[in-house]
Amino acid sequence: MLRRNIDGVLSKWKESRVRLPLLVRGARQTGKTSSVIHFGKTHFENTVTVNFEERPEFSECFTSMDVTEIIEKISILADSDIIPGKIQTHEIQWMSETKFLIAA
Repeated sequence: MLRRNIDGVLSKWKESRVRLPLLVRGARQTGKTSSVIHFGKTHFENTVTVNFEERPEFSECFTSMDVTEIIEKISILADSDIIPGKIQTHEIQWMSETKFLIAA
C-alpha cells in the first residue's frame, strides 16, 4: 500500500496518552478511508467501521448521549464486539445535523 502523509498523523494519534476521537477530513477520493481502514487493521486487534452512507441505520445509534448505549447499539448492528476506543466511523456527513451534534 502507498505510504501517505496521513500515516504519520494516525501513528501520532495512536501513541498519544490522551486519544480523542479523530476526524479525518479532505477532498473526496484521496484515500482517507483506505488509509484509516489499513491503519486500523495493522495497528489494532479489532476494528469496526461504521459507514453512514452504506448503512444509514447506524445513525440511530446516536439517539442517546450515553457512550455505553451507543457502543452497545453499534455492536449489535455491526455484529461484532466493540472494544472501547477502537471504532471508526465513515461518511459522517450522511447523519442528520442534530444527530451529528449529539455524536460530536
